Amino acid sequence: MILQRSLGLLLLAAAACIVLQPGSALAQRFNPPPIQIEVISVTASNSSLGMDPELKKLPMTRLLPSLFAYTSYHKDSSKTQRTVCGRMLTFSLPAGHLLHIAPLRIDGERLNMQIELFDGDRPRLGMQALMENHATLILGGPRYPLGMIIVMINADIVGSLPPAPPELRMPRQRLPQGGTAIPQSRPAEPSDPGAVSPISAQP
Repeated sequence: MILQRSLGLLLLAAAACIVLQPGSALAQRFNPPPIQIEVISVTASNSSLGMDPELKKLPMTRLLPSLFAYTSYHKDSSKTQRTVCGRMLTFSLPAGHLLHIAPLRIDGERLNMQIELFDGDRPRLGMQALMENHATLILGGPRYPLGMIIVMINADIVGSLPPAPPELRMPRQRLPQGGTAIPQSRPAEPSDPGAVSPISAQP
């Protein structure tokens, strides 16, 4: 029994060394892919200018008249930056507004994004959004005397996604000769009802 436990711990330790070794090819394979974020700022108003010709080139802008009750949409700026999960980007918007975007993690073909909007030093918006790869998120606001500033966020994972980690298979335990069953570990005793389990403590 002691020998079998030691063998299992040894295999787990060896697997951890393979995954965590800094210079190994397996570690390099799991480098996070870069994420490209494009932010398009649009000014909406009720003027007679209609839709900006630059916006007509973008497929998602055809939704703007149905989402917002304005007659005119003008493209103010378009900026693109690259980052990786856990690193924040800052984009400048009209009228002194700042947009902070930080990809938190990649979940298959989806991106979990933290988005914050500031009016100078004053926070105006804080949210998390789960976006599909190559998708566009449209935010309405902030407002100004003649209308509204609309923000369009495009997110793209650049390159291929990392492959799933290899499955670690433990050797099957064999019964000792003579047919004697391997002693089973006793079930865990009930824990204190007030204690926090490792699963419930995870974010």
